[in-house]
Amino acid sequence: MKNIKLYWILLCCVLLCACHKEENENLSSYHTDVFKVAVIAPGELLPYWQRTAGWAQEILHRAQVGMDKRVRVELEFHDEHAADIDTYIQTVATDENYAAMIGPVSPQKADLAARACRELKKTLILPITANAEFQRIYSTLDHVFNLTQSDIIQIEAMFASQKGGELMGVTNNVGLITSDDPYGQTFYDWFGFMATERDYEAPIVCVLDDETTVADAVRTHYDAFKNGTFINRIFFAPSDAKELIKAKEEIDRMVTYNKENNDGYYVPPTLVCADACVSEEVAQTLKNGFEGVEPTANPASGFIAAYEGRFGEHPRRGEAQLFDAVYLVYYSLKAMLVDGHEIVENTTDAYGTSRRHSPLWEYFIQIVDYDKDYAYGWFDYDVHFVFETLNEGEYAGITGASSTLDFDRKHHSAVTTTTYRHWRLHNGKFATMQYFSADGSDRTISTINDWTVKVSHEQELEQYVSNLTYPEHKDNYAVIVAASTGWSNYRHQADAMLMYLALKYQGFDDEHIILIMEDDIAHHDKNPTPGEVRISPEGGNVYVNINADYRTSSLYPADIQNILTGVKTARTPVVLEATENDNVFLFWSGHGESEALIYNDLEFTSSEVRHTLETMSQQKKFRKLFFVMETCFSGSVADSCEGIKGVLMLTAANDSETSKADIYDNELGVYLSNGFTRSFQNKIIEDPNVTLRDLFLHVVRQTSGSHASLYNYKNYGNIYHESLGEMVCRKVN
Repeated sequence: MKNIKLYWILLCCVLLCACHKEENENLSSYHTDVFKVAVIAPGELLPYWQRTAGWAQEILHRAQVGMDKRVRVELEFHDEHAADIDTYIQTVATDENYAAMIGPVSPQKADLAARACRELKKTLILPITANAEFQRIYSTLDHVFNLTQSDIIQIEAMFASQKGGELMGVTNNVGLITSDDPYGQTFYDWFGFMATERDYEAPIVCVLDDETTVADAVRTHYDAFKNGTFINRIFFAPSDAKELIKAKEEIDRMVTYNKENNDGYYVPPTLVCADACVSEEVAQTLKNGFEGVEPTANPASGFIAAYEGRFGEHPRRGEAQLFDAVYLVYYSLKAMLVDGHEIVENTTDAYGTSRRHSPLWEYFIQIVDYDKDYAYGWFDYDVHFVFETLNEGEYAGITGASSTLDFDRKHHSAVTTTTYRHWRLHNGKFATMQYFSADGSDRTISTINDWTVKVSHEQELEQYVSNLTYPEHKDNYAVIVAASTGWSNYRHQADAMLMYLALKYQGFDDEHIILIMEDDIAHHDKNPTPGEVRISPEGGNVYVNINADYRTSSLYPADIQNILTGVKTARTPVVLEATENDNVFLFWSGHGESEALIYNDLEFTSSEVRHTLETMSQQKKFRKLFFVMETCFSGSVADSCEGIKGVLMLTAANDSETSKADIYDNELGVYLSNGFTRSFQNKIIEDPNVTLRDLFLHVVRQTSGSHASLYNYKNYGNIYHESLGEMVCRKVN
């Protein structure tokens, strides 16, 4: 390893000392096209990003020596924490003098930049903005490119860094402490899923907000230990590195408290830190004792060794990705100029409307998409060859400092490989322990777009469950609940509408369906096609002959209980009329949290849900009941209802996971549907006679980012023989 590193350092030194011919060239012998590009990053990173960008430009300028037409970029650096940052981003996005924007880093500012750049389709290159929701939302925009995979892969790298450290003979529990902001969102959304995939239990998730401090979170884990739940590791992912210093202070206090009070045995958990914890202040304050992961350069590219030889330290956060971003801007500009285009041009859209837009993103895509029988790297000779090839109107395969620069061919939203280093804090330095890459053998998932991951860990179902005896089956009823309101929750009502139409298709009439939804999206001010609701951009209108019995906002959780248990009041004149001879299908779409369904921002707790189902059972309000829940943490509610005869529950997520929205529409600015629900609805319409076991397997394999789970099936009957149609068809087709 040392010989390889020395080779790269010596090669870099030779190349840096070579060919300074440009100083002696006759300036009139060549033409230079000069462009301006904005680079936006946090102030603490700017000095490092400036020197790295300058290094990249040295190589790019030397590589063009001898060419009669050259490209030069003036990089303009700006602090994304500056007071004027919002105005600056808007100016750069709409000013035709700027060719592109590199950065910013934070998901909040990246979101602003992506929206602002839409007007001119200005190329936006994001070195290390890894929020999964951001990358997913903007995946369909041609001009937005991410040079780091989403933090879904960072979470996987965090688990991979701990492989081999599991404790034998005990349950391996892992906790999460993250921040209540866009940086923490991916960790909150995907931590439970990854824990399940790795066969970990995830009993405690703490979110840092106005009510919960990092000290509170540490004490929560301490109390869990004292109550018999040993948390082996805590994944620590705050957006502010200073939180790690506070966490260390609180851990020390807990150790001291435990010792002074003779409170028995206590082992502090290992903190596994995310990339935002890597800062000079953390290194100098804590010195030793912590570990974590962060995206870094591809060690095979030689960039790390060359960087350390030049600057005497390991690359900082995002420097390798910035290095590649500068290269890609130069190459794209060169290809665009050779092709005879300008940085902004008049175009005509499909409707005949004249618009101004930048074609630079099109050349970016051609650069990274070129087949790589041989990939040219970032050193002078390779760069010179790429420029010569581009000058002839052709393309060459390239590879970068941070990755191979392979993008998914469908969306081009992000690179398909990111390297992470596992670091350990030692003597005030973040020392590299090992590297992980997203295409390595340690992966639990394989995907092009990180957010489309399907499960590899499936719930095992017992096949030989005795058939239970039930009264004669006479009729079917259904209750459909869209438990949220407002435009941002579009998908919950859209899914409820399609569920309503699917049941009508299978023979239900309005006398046998109770539909609860706010009905405020079809004619919402933000709906460009009033009176229409869709669950996919190309799909048909599902707002057809919809007959809602109640508006969501007109009811409380107690009213839902009354409706299900048949209690008529002034608020609930329409109630479930089912008897012991009738099957009941209950579909609930909305938000959830641990141990509760959320109904219009109010909790319908797991104990209240259980009490409702028990009351229905005691009063013989159903023969069989199939309860389908599309909410986050829905498994925690279903688990509390185990043991009630005749009740089967299918959830979009287990007890420690969020469920994931599915199809995003950039024009509407909302998600249209949930993958779990859509796959379930397809079976109602196309294959109602499917067995419940096969239905479950189908839904599991079509659900992204969460583990669809089945509860209480042993108290329901043999799901290998029971069919979906028995619940959702009034006459089986």
